[in-house]
Amino acid sequence: MVETEAEKLVHVVSDDALLDQIESLVRSMPVRSVNRLKLASESNQSLLLVVISADGVQRLHNELNVYLDNGDAITVFTANVDVLTPSYLAQ
Repeated sequence: MVETEAEKLVHVVSDDALLDQIESLVRSMPVRSVNRLKLASESNQSLLLVVISADGVQRLHNELNVYLDNGDAITVFTANVDVLTPSYLAQ
């Protein structure tokens, strides 16, 4: 049987300026991985991919909800993922 680690994958979509703030916040939290992708060359929107433990995802959701409560334009998707990469599991 292959060993995997159960984690949460949080996708955050927003404009680049706001995502700069959100990325700084996320990097101050105990996350496993943070990656940022530009959605389209002519767009000012990006996608932030955050891998975080199931225990930490509630705190991240609470922090992101502050932006939603302020009326900021962000979209958040969260999924259960199984991580297989051996170097990742060694962290």
